[in-house]
Amino acid sequence: MPRDIYVTQRCQEIEFALSDAKSWSISNAKLGAYLAGYLTVVMTGVVEDCVEYLVGQRAARAQDLELRAFISKMAGEHFRNPDYAQIARFLRAFSESYRDNFSAKIPPNGSAASALNSVVDNKNSLGHVGIFKFQVTVGDMEDYYHRIVPLLETLEDILL
Repeated sequence: MPRDIYVTQRCQEIEFALSDAKSWSISNAKLGAYLAGYLTVVMTGVVEDCVEYLVGQRAARAQDLELRAFISKMAGEHFRNPDYAQIARFLRAFSESYRDNFSAKIPPNGSAASALNSVVDNKNSLGHVGIFKFQVTVGDMEDYYHRIVPLLETLEDILL
């Protein structure tokens, strides 16, 4: 579990949603498909929000309010659908060593990167193809979540 209180709370939101979705979809597969779609959107948003938050916390170390506001604003405006490659590029904008450290701990072809990319791809597919062709289950989303948490923990280690 992440160490930062804010990131932990956001992860707990996903855990609560997963728990509810699992119990509600046991007897209704159609409801399960809708809830899996909902979870793709929530997970993508939480990862995006947590990365933006961590970047803002890193910027705050400079003790320059204008700099922190600028970096937070730029992250909020330019950081959407945070797949693995986008996070790596974003870290590289700060420092090549940040990106290299991230890639060493979370390899681009590893489980966490694959899970994050799947969640983002499924969210985009849901929006463009629709719920009736959506093939992800609540169980898939739970698996993706557990594989993504180490990525958030690594970002904490790098940025905080």
